[in-house]
Amino acid sequence: MGFLNHATNNIIVDAVLTEKGREILARNDGSFAIQSFRLGDDEVDYSILEQYGIVIGKEKIEKNTPIFEAITAQNLALKYPLRSFLTNNTEDIFAIPYLVLGENITTPVSLSSNLSSKKDVRKSITVKTFVDQDQDFVLSEDSLKDTSFTVKVFDKLIKLTGASSRAVKNDIAYYKIGAQVLDEDFQGQQVCSFTVTAQNVVNASAFKFFSTKSNNSLIKTQIEIIGNNTNSSIIIPVTIQNNIIT
Repeated sequence: MGFLNHATNNIIVDAVLTEKGREILARNDGSFAIQSFRLGDDEVDYSILEQYGIVIGKEKIEKNTPIFEAITAQNLALKYPLRSFLTNNTEDIFAIPYLVLGENITTPVSLSSNLSSKKDVRKSITVKTFVDQDQDFVLSEDSLKDTSFTVKVFDKLIKLTGASSRAVKNDIAYYKIGAQVLDEDFQGQQVCSFTVTAQNVVNASAFKFFSTKSNNSLIKTQIEIIGNNTNSSIIIPVTIQNNIIT
């Protein structure tokens, strides 16, 4: 959704389906159903608050920020969604954890679907919470500690191990991963680990439908990890190849 640039004082909301939504609607099998929506502030430049202060900066944001119209590309729309927190002490929150990859993870994550491959058969992925504070920072608010994570993958391309539960909806698999206390960069830090593979998931027909236009032996997909308390998220790009890697 987005606001239309209208000359009157009326607020007109423009709601469009993303490309994925149109794809599901085109199936015409009853699977398309709008159950919820999210709001975001992608267009807001919060550095204005640092430059002019909260009072003047807020006024400048309200008066001068252009509002995006709705776009259909789901990988571009709503990159910074607004989040709801379980805590009522929002006035005391000055540091919100976000998700980062473990130091040993390089992207895109490369996987091989060929059963003869001896390399890139599976990849272990670690994601941890992080805050831009000193090392002695203590995260005391329990509702800002992600004690579990949801990992979303395209079920026809990637299989995940290390999860406590799995549910599939519209070919998207939702895995629940329990968190472990890390307390490495700050007290209250959480971490989750899991393993992904394309072996025995991706076959020759999958490359026919999902390969890139320039390379019919390459599939590009992604893994999304979401903190179940803070709604912080991170997207990991993944490439899948069917050539034999020795």
